[in-house]
Formats: sequence, C-alpha cells, structure tokens
Amino acid sequence: MTFESEEDSYNFYNAYDKKKGFNVRKDIVRREKKIGDIFYRRFVCSKEGIRDPATRDIKDRKRRERVETREYCGAELSIRLDKQRGIWFVDNFVDDHNHILTTPDESQFLRSHGKIKDHQKLEIVRMESMGLRKHHIMDVFQCMSSDRADAGFIDKDLYNFSSRCKRSGIVDGDANATIRALKARKDKNPEFFLEFRVDKEGHLKDLFWCDGQSQMDYRSFDDVVVFDNTYRMNSCALEEAAARIFTFANFQLVQEQLQKLSTHVLGMIPTSNAAAEG
Repeated sequence: MTFESEEDSYNFYNAYDKKKGFNVRKDIVRREKKIGDIFYRRFVCSKEGIRDPATRDIKDRKRRERVETREYCGAELSIRLDKQRGIWFVDNFVDDHNHILTTPDESQFLRSHGKIKDHQKLEIVRMESMGLRKHHIMDVFQCMSSDRADAGFIDKDLYNFSSRCKRSGIVDGDANATIRALKARKDKNPEFFLEFRVDKEGHLKDLFWCDGQSQMDYRSFDDVVVFDNTYRMNSCALEEAAARIFTFANFQLVQEQLQKLSTHVLGMIPTSNAAAEG
C-alpha cells in the first residue's frame, strides 16, 4: 500500500483505528541530515510502551499524577519514503493489541478522533457571533450528523477551540483588546462616551465608558451599581485591593464624570484586580 504524503498515511491509519477502537499516536520520525526532510515515520497505538519514569516519579508534585494508560501494546504502522518515486509505502504493520478495544459508539471520545474540521470551525465561529451558547452549538452538530451521538468531536474540544479563538483576539493584551473594541463602538455610535488613562509605564490605569441607552437610564433612575470581581483573592489581598479602589479620589472621579455627562456609569476599571461598573 502506498500514500501520496505522510499526512495521508496518518489520516488513513486514524480512520482505521477509529473503526477498530483504539487511539493512534505519532511516534518515531527520521529526517535527512542535511536538508531535514522526513523519510520515515512510525504511528503506534496510544498504549504502546510505558511512561517515562522521569515524568512519573516526581517529588513535591504540584499536579496530581495522571493514570498510567500505556500497556506495552505492539500495534504500529511504519511508513517510509521512496525518494525516486516520491511516494510513501508501508514499511511495517502490526495489528495485534494486548488490551480491550473500545466499542464504535465510544471511539469518538478517543483523543486522536476529537478533531474539529475546518468547515466546522467556521460554523462554530459564526454561531458564537450570533449569540448561541456552546451546548446549543453542540446540539446543532449532533443533529447534523448521520449518527446523532457522534458529532466528530466532544464538548471539551468545542470549549477548547472557543477558548483558543478568544485568546487569539487578545494577543496584544486584554487592555488593548478592550480599548480597541470600545473604540469600534464609539465609531459606530456618536453618543457612546469613552475615556481612559494610562500610567507612566503605559499601563491602563482606569477606563470609563457609557452608551446612549445608559445615559437615558441614568436620567430615569439616577443610581450607580458597583460590581466587585475580587472573589478570587484571599482576605489580605482583598483588603489591600479595596483600600486602593474604594478611595475618595476614585469616587470623586466617578462623580465628576456623572456630573459632566449626567449619565449612568457603565464601567470604571482600575489597574487592580477589581472593577467598578454601573
């Protein structure tokens, strides 16, 4: 059997092991010394070998040790590149497993099969932009699948992908991303008010914004609500943060903005780990 590329061979073996009920892992790779091109690749069962003792016997471990899953399984597929023809051929194939294989309805939970395809990623981004919750998005893909129980990925894959997308949007920092988003709103809405200050080092010191609807709400209700996100702090850090945030100067700043705009305060975010919004 031959393949046009290393990726084709992996996809073939991964599709095969999904039907049979095991998880594939990329193992040995060999490259040309001068140019670095791959000429040999070995794919194995995820239960091949044993975990490195150096990663298993760690003193003062901070995270709990993962369960041992390797059982010296010998199943593998090795491919080698025919340099003259430019195609990959099977160098070795072992199909014997020393462990129980999963059932077809459980194969979707194996690590090598929880892959979100490119077109599915586009659909996820589109549905999230429309405000759909993640569990609803999962329901949509399960309904679209021929096998309702198998969407091609699991909930954890969806949440991880969504988290990566959000982190990619703030690669230059969450403060810059926030200001950029608020400036975009201000460009679209002339009634939107935005002011922020930075310290000598260029770090965001405080941020104040207010939209047109909130200005009308303040005229009707004339109140301020404070939200505190210091729930992740211990008591000492909480007291220190409160001493920095709930000062007369900060409340005076809010009062000045209220008098200036006669509006409802939507946000004031100091550099500490608490935020005041209204």
